[in-house]
Amino acid sequence: MAAPSSSPAAAALTNSCADAAASSNDVTRPTKRLKPHEENGEQHRGHLISSSSSSSSLASSRCIDSSSSPLEKSSSSATDSDANSDASGGPSPIDLCISRLFHPLPHTLIAPNNNTAATNDKVSSFRSQWTNHGFRTTLVSSPRCAVSVYLDSCGTRPSEEKSAQVQHEAGRQFLLTCIAMHSQQMQLEHVYRSVLQKCWCFSLFLEKLACVREEDMREKSVSRAVKDWKDELTTLVGDKNCDTSSKDATERLKKKETLLQQLSNKVPSVLSNLIVKLTDIDHSLRTEQLMQEYNRIEWENSSLANACLQRWLSSSKANGCHYDLDQVYFKFSPPGRYLPKYERITIYFKDENDEERSSNKLVLIPSLTQILNRDTTKVSHPIDTVVQHMIQTTWDTLLHNGYYVDQTRKDQLAPSLSKFYTSGLIGETANSNANNVMPLLLNAHFTPTYPLSLYLYGLAGSGKSSLTRSLFVAMNTAIARHSDPELLVRFVKQNLNKPYGTLELELELRPNNNDYSVMSIIQGRRMRLTQSKPGLVVVGLEEMPSNVEGSDPRQCDVSSLLSYRFSGRKGDSKSGGGAVLGGTAAPRNSSKRGISGDATIITIFTSNYELEPSSLETLSKLEMFQNLCAVRVEAVSGRDRHSFALSYLAQRLKETKRCNTVTISLDIDCGEGDTRPLVRYLRMLSFYICALLKQQQHSDTGDINVSLTQM
Repeated sequence: MAAPSSSPAAAALTNSCADAAASSNDVTRPTKRLKPHEENGEQHRGHLISSSSSSSSLASSRCIDSSSSPLEKSSSSATDSDANSDASGGPSPIDLCISRLFHPLPHTLIAPNNNTAATNDKVSSFRSQWTNHGFRTTLVSSPRCAVSVYLDSCGTRPSEEKSAQVQHEAGRQFLLTCIAMHSQQMQLEHVYRSVLQKCWCFSLFLEKLACVREEDMREKSVSRAVKDWKDELTTLVGDKNCDTSSKDATERLKKKETLLQQLSNKVPSVLSNLIVKLTDIDHSLRTEQLMQEYNRIEWENSSLANACLQRWLSSSKANGCHYDLDQVYFKFSPPGRYLPKYERITIYFKDENDEERSSNKLVLIPSLTQILNRDTTKVSHPIDTVVQHMIQTTWDTLLHNGYYVDQTRKDQLAPSLSKFYTSGLIGETANSNANNVMPLLLNAHFTPTYPLSLYLYGLAGSGKSSLTRSLFVAMNTAIARHSDPELLVRFVKQNLNKPYGTLELELELRPNNNDYSVMSIIQGRRMRLTQSKPGLVVVGLEEMPSNVEGSDPRQCDVSSLLSYRFSGRKGDSKSGGGAVLGGTAAPRNSSKRGISGDATIITIFTSNYELEPSSLETLSKLEMFQNLCAVRVEAVSGRDRHSFALSYLAQRLKETKRCNTVTISLDIDCGEGDTRPLVRYLRMLSFYICALLKQQQHSDTGDINVSLTQM
């Protein structure tokens, strides 16, 4: 499987390592810092630069954007073979992914230099790229310049039409991958996420560092830290054997996928070691800066469609043709009147006169494949399938974190989660009657308009607090995987079972919100300085007290205080009643101080007691509590507890061994009550099972049959 030593493809990744080995350790270098790169007309936009005067010009000239690849100098045979990818015996999904990422772009996608042309000329050039590759397009001039690509022209073309434009077929297949309309897009996305994403993102990160920290990357200690990893990647992606018809080829592909998976698993440790080496060389560097840059690369390449789109746009920019794209919308057929010839995606250009437009790159929603390739006979709206996948991801992540949600609790939580996820994907039109026909934004985004509020109650030790702590992580995972990989969900905890005077002091609104009160902390948790967009905040309001007469505090008093403060009201909530209770009108500026109308704030109550009707009425006067859903939480027991043990153990084994199927026969005492001891026991069992399988040299991709009996 090793690449020939004379191949320029195999040498592309190792050139920098050879330069590093030849360089001296005694490099005199001024202090360098990582800082935002100011974009100008001649240079590529970057997020890291070096202030070294001795190498800044050299670094700028060698800066490799995501358009280039470790195999940029290799032959285009693998790319040309993609023209026949729909035929039997064509390239496998793993080879197609490697071709998209690591081999040169099809030459028909390289646009001519028109960087000094007017906006209309750039739009026409952008449209011609699609038209020349067989897509049906229209030009949009108002309200902004845009190009519409019709989805009915994205299918497989007749063989005679392919032969007439054979030189454009490879470029057409690449563009289809960019908009998630390739005939094998589902398989390609699966291979990319499970095998290649980490390798691709880390290779881009190394290229960025080689550009902006050139002298640091030449240090022997740094070069040695990444050389083996880069050599392995060069060998694996340099194998351009695309025949999949023979049995030997099938075995070769399985071995290749396994080796790439192992290489991908090494990325976290190699990345951590690299950051340590770089920060040791230059103490002005911070780990947070380097990780922020790596995370940015991961966000921009969250799917294969995004990775290919970034390559194409960066390549056009490197060749002097800068397509400054802004938003992408999907105009779909209304429910009940499916007309595929009218369905189209419209790609808008940024308005050069609008200074408020974001300078960030165009990143498409990760679930673009499910949206554009939906089953129109089963779903009425393009996002219905995506919402179902987000809910399933939520349950899977909860199970992964050791929390089991039985079917009864799923049925109670699913409607609220579905409405919340739907509002985040549709946005401002979620509450409108016209939301079923409005164009759908395809940029990575999540802007909820449905306030999500839950009231979890049950006996002590039933798992209410554990569900709260695990749910926000599961929601973050679901949103990042399907909607917006950059958005963060953060957590704030506030205990309500304390003397009323203390609780009132903690929730007090102070001038200018420049204090450390709970209200300020909630608002400040939306966005950190390193975030480019606000996120979501889950407020855990734990231990809601009972409503027993004479207790301190009482449930009705706490509910009134929350309604008073969250609506932006000061003063004593017991005496006035306020607007939320039908009393005096609220001050005119109270809405600016309050958070009641913000759907990005998710509230989750936990309590040992049911919510009284009077408390529910008080809370429901606020917009953020209008959809309050009460869910009784009970400890997993009986058959559900046994099902949880089976599911959790199977999931841990699948993730560790990457096997196809796991069959488990479980005959152990799963206990009662709190599930945390059971989770620890199952983790220990999965560790010993994996150790035994490794001792027996079990294949990572085979089937596993396990029988566990308690003696």
